[in-house]
Amino acid sequence: MNKIQNGDHHDSSSSNARKRDKMKKNPMFVRVFLYNADNDLKLKSTEEAERIAAMRSRGKIEITEEDKITKLQNQMDRKFEDQYERNDEMLKMIKEIMKINHKNLKEIRSMNSKLFDRL
Repeated sequence: MNKIQNGDHHDSSSSNARKRDKMKKNPMFVRVFLYNADNDLKLKSTEEAERIAAMRSRGKIEITEEDKITKLQNQMDRKFEDQYERNDEMLKMIKEIMKINHKNLKEIRSMNSKLFDRL
């Protein structure tokens, strides 16, 4: 049974209104796939909605190979890869410094033990 048969039609429309309001507050990008629509059945309401949307867009149609979110994600990925490489280089340098310090510490301990042995 659908909502109309159950008498829940009012709840459905208020739910749709809430969804519409949420979409207005948090707009999303839409990927458009072009196809031949010559054989499609078009309702008057669909034609009206398309006409209104076309008027609102004012010719601001952006055709790209990839959307802005994908571009931003790729840029972030490249920056993270660069950062990981820099971090690896820094870690190698720190390890080398620690090896040198460890060697120096051994020498200092051996010198101290020789000095204390003399006393």
